[in-house]
Amino acid sequence: TAGRGAQAQRECPTDDLSLTNCVVANERDLKSGQHVMIRTTPTHKYVFTVKTHQSVVSGTIAFSLPYSALKTHNKTVR
Repeated sequence: TAGRGAQAQRECPTDDLSLTNCVVANERDLKSGQHVMIRTTPTHKYVFTVKTHQSVVSGTIAFSLPYSALKTHNKTVR
């Protein structure tokens, strides 16, 4: 959904998911295999594949280990 904001969750729910190049969301929010664009600033955007896990809090996205250091303020999911 264009322009939908999401908070970043600090940790992936499992070690296996943490080692992927994906973001992890609650299955009520996004579908596994879907792609999302995350903008951290007007000129910086990242495209991720979504995986889902029931322990991710609805309305948040967990980042895999390589991306957990991204600044998490003002993320927009498209």
